[in-house]
Amino acid sequence: MKLEKCYQPGCGGEMKHYKLNGDTGLHYLQCENCGYCGPNMDTEPQAIAAHNRGFYAIELAMSFAKLTEMVMYSADPIEAADAYKTQAKKAQELDRLFRSADKAARGE
Repeated sequence: MKLEKCYQPGCGGEMKHYKLNGDTGLHYLQCENCGYCGPNMDTEPQAIAAHNRGFYAIELAMSFAKLTEMVMYSADPIEAADAYKTQAKKAQELDRLFRSADKAARGE
């Protein structure tokens, strides 16, 4: 599973895996740039999936914001329609990635 970059505003740093000491053995990811820590999960793949789920959710929200902007502020309807189709396909792929990461984070 691909590990996405940090999704904190203005960051985009690399995420690194850590395992908590002790009996719990929980796994989490931390950004090497801003220090953001992802959720504690039972396994490394679940920690990666939980982080990616957040990354894709934010990317998906930004994609929908772009779609709205295209529709509301475009001067050229034909150009807007083509751009909308491209952005809509990207949103569909992000949604697929989000759902896949969500299932993996839940251990399904």
